[in-house]
Amino acid sequence: MEEQVQIKDERRMLLKILRTACDYVVDMLNFDRQIRDAGQEIEDLLRWKEERQNVRFYCRRWVSILLGIPLGIKLAYDLLLFFPSINNFMLTFDSNGPLFVTMNFSFIGVCCVAVIIALHGIQRLLALPRVSAFKKEWEISGVQKLHDLEARRTALVKEKEALVKDQAAAVLSLMPPKYIYLEAIDFFIEMVVNMRADSMKEAVNLYEEHL
Repeated sequence: MEEQVQIKDERRMLLKILRTACDYVVDMLNFDRQIRDAGQEIEDLLRWKEERQNVRFYCRRWVSILLGIPLGIKLAYDLLLFFPSINNFMLTFDSNGPLFVTMNFSFIGVCCVAVIIALHGIQRLLALPRVSAFKKEWEISGVQKLHDLEARRTALVKEKEALVKDQAAAVLSLMPPKYIYLEAIDFFIEMVVNMRADSMKEAVNLYEEHL
């Protein structure tokens, strides 16, 4: 009878240790998740800053191309219309037709490319004030936001270290290091609750058989 009482007390103590260890492991996993999320926020914020400090972010090449092609054709037509000397220059190569047509298309292509480049340059010039405005905005609010995120991540890291060192260490030291993870601890708890294990060694052996 006395032996059964002792076994029951040992099982109760083991169950308390296992449940406490489970709580600590869950807490550490939560800290890891929060630290990871904070780090991701910092990376996203820095990436966001890098993009908006670049003039290219505000330029849309497809806009330059869509506008540049019809404007380039119009420019080529106007130049050929108002400056006949260009036409005469082309005619000096060959007036029979095919080469002249080819030269016309080449001239239109050159005009289109020139207009596209010009439109892209205009977009870049118009983007400069926006880049400057963003840099000022970043100095006002962005730097502070980044500092807050870094401070939050640092605080979480310190809290986790304090948890592991000051609170969880005593309990987790009673656990086999190889099995300090949720799946194993949950299995140990189930074995003890169902009276299939009365000690940590028995619970570990059952878990190895389970694996």
